[in-house]
Amino acid sequence: MKVEKPDPDSFVAVAGQLLAENKMSGAFAYYKKAANLYMETGSYFKVFEVFKMMSYIYKEMGKLGEMIQLVLEAARKLEDFRVFDVAARMYENAGTMSYDLADYENASSYYQNASDLYLSIYEEDKSEDMRRLSGILLIKSAEATYRMPTKKDRSEHLMLEGIFRICALGEKIPDLETRLTTSFNRAMLTEARTMASNLAKAFKDANDKLLLTKEFNVELLSATVKARILHFQAEYLFLDFLLARKVEGEEQALKTGKVVVDLLVEALRLMRAIIMKEHDREDVERYCFDGMLHAIVNTLIGGKPEPEGFLDGVIGDVASAINQSTYYKIMLTIIGLGLKQAKPALFDANLGKLERVKSSMMKLLYADM
Repeated sequence: MKVEKPDPDSFVAVAGQLLAENKMSGAFAYYKKAANLYMETGSYFKVFEVFKMMSYIYKEMGKLGEMIQLVLEAARKLEDFRVFDVAARMYENAGTMSYDLADYENASSYYQNASDLYLSIYEEDKSEDMRRLSGILLIKSAEATYRMPTKKDRSEHLMLEGIFRICALGEKIPDLETRLTTSFNRAMLTEARTMASNLAKAFKDANDKLLLTKEFNVELLSATVKARILHFQAEYLFLDFLLARKVEGEEQALKTGKVVVDLLVEALRLMRAIIMKEHDREDVERYCFDGMLHAIVNTLIGGKPEPEGFLDGVIGDVASAINQSTYYKIMLTIIGLGLKQAKPALFDANLGKLERVKSSMMKLLYADM
């Protein structure tokens, strides 16, 4: 006589009835039976749906720790079956529950596991949705990491990487930067200007995508990353501006120069608020670098070199760190003595991304001096 296998859908129906009667333990037991049967029959998305109900019940019962372990077991089994999309959802669920328990280290790790799985799917089928999901999960990981006091730099890196992945910048930027460096250093000015402009546009797109981070509620982290992206956008637009002055003349380049200044003013505003709350050396150096760049560009377009309110409210350790910055000293030289007098110090300073085109850039910058 043939024995019929239990119907997992009927178990789900019984679990729902028990849940409606507030019989939590009984409902959980039936949902678990259903999940096991769905796993056996390959109904993997239904496994995830049932696990969501199980997670809800154990959260109500104060057993999230136990539930996380069950979710992780299912996620690893789904990975073994190469059902990566459902496994990723499971890891995300584990990350959310860990976050609710203030276990931010594991939450960050599980969100990254989910991100990696979505990325692996993208690498297989080039699905844009999978790439974007991978980026969003990195931002979630950044949010969890930010809650750990010693991991601030790591959280910024994760969030920036997430934004880049959402915009596919991780694939675009290295190629554009290589082409910019080559064309700039070979005096192929029109091509170099196109590359610089495209890089600035790419970072503008990245900043537009930062709206996504509003749902994650990490204002200071979002502001830090926005300031960094504005900084990159301004750097590349600065190169576009210098090239425009050479190719089209100062009058035609003026509009671009003003946009650079506006970007730097906004970046400085964001960074000033950040370093007044908390700061590290990198934050201060970035703030001073943008102040220096503001002084350079505004001098070239005939504006006031000193950034407005640069030291407003700055005291104590922050003021001391600013005073020690090479970039701040160069900025003061430009303000007090002029751009020409700052040339030796500017040439000796480490200019970050601009180092790769420094020699050619300096020739353009000081062509008329």
